[in-house]
Amino acid sequence: MPRGCDSKRICGGMEVNVRRLGRLALSFMVAVCALITLSVAPSQADEQYDPPSGTWNGKVVYMSRACHDRGSGACITNYGCDGAAGLTYSENLGSRNIIRKATYGGGGQFNLLERGYRVVIGNGLLQENINNSNARNIAVHMPVHSDAPGDGQLHCPGNDPSIFGTLGLYRYTGQRNCANMIVSHLGPMGPGPNDVMLSKTDLGELNYVDAVTCYVEAEAHTWARGVNWLREGAEDGGWSWALGYVIDDYLNCP
Repeated sequence: MPRGCDSKRICGGMEVNVRRLGRLALSFMVAVCALITLSVAPSQADEQYDPPSGTWNGKVVYMSRACHDRGSGACITNYGCDGAAGLTYSENLGSRNIIRKATYGGGGQFNLLERGYRVVIGNGLLQENINNSNARNIAVHMPVHSDAPGDGQLHCPGNDPSIFGTLGLYRYTGQRNCANMIVSHLGPMGPGPNDVMLSKTDLGELNYVDAVTCYVEAEAHTWARGVNWLREGAEDGGWSWALGYVIDDYLNCP
């Protein structure tokens, strides 16, 4: 039986309808582009995980890993500082590992399955994940990325630590509410002090996803302390459970 999460916060309201109407003029073009650029079938791109029998709360969350295909037809990674080892941290790989730990990892805090969610992990290109999310009855769509402020990937040691932190990205009202929870719940756990909400208008997963998007930029991979913290999120006992805390709070789930 569902646990009674608050469905009023999920995208059934006027905000989502307006966004859908605003996309109708582009729908044909998007469909044609998707047919041309996507190289992985939807069934290959997604992984689905179900909670233990009898514990499903009625909600499905879509966890979208970083890809950065930039229309190329293949995922392109951003690399970050890793101390003396150089630029060896991959944002795409780190995102995937953090999402998997958030979904089914251990360490004493509840993961997403233990919280009662059915979880779909999107491993495809950007448009692919958007299409696959929109094809399901998704309660929350959560991309998980890391940020890259500062002088750039080749000058990581010289970056000012005060610029680093966790960002909650948003465009619409529901997204802004979730961005606030990202900053308040996840932000204090990271090493950087600059935890803020940031309005963005140029991100596909904020513009074209039917469900409310909770867009996470979890710290920065352009400084060593940030990379160390990102690696901790991909380990049992790390901070990845807090992604479920954000979703719980947004959906008003117990």
